[in-house]
Amino acid sequence: MEESGDIDRSSFVTRCIYYLSGLGLIAVTFVIFYATVARYFFNAPPFWGEEIAILIFIWMGFLAAGMAIDKYLKDSAWWDSNAPKPAEAAPAAK
Repeated sequence: MEESGDIDRSSFVTRCIYYLSGLGLIAVTFVIFYATVARYFFNAPPFWGEEIAILIFIWMGFLAAGMAIDKYLKDSAWWDSNAPKPAEAAPAAK
């Protein structure tokens, strides 16, 4: 039985999203640290520092939203009543 808030790491896609989110957090931390050190100690900030950090942070949000939908929305009553239905077969031609 899963505890509330646990992430199902059994599927390959879920594991990839989980680890990409972690790598994104490490990358954002590194980029912001590098940009800060370059700005205040070397007086030469990289022109790409903020943009890359923002871009990675946005994609981390997309990945986290995907994990949240996979974990919480699929287990809800709303998903059971509003889930997409399989396409019906077209009527046979006479």
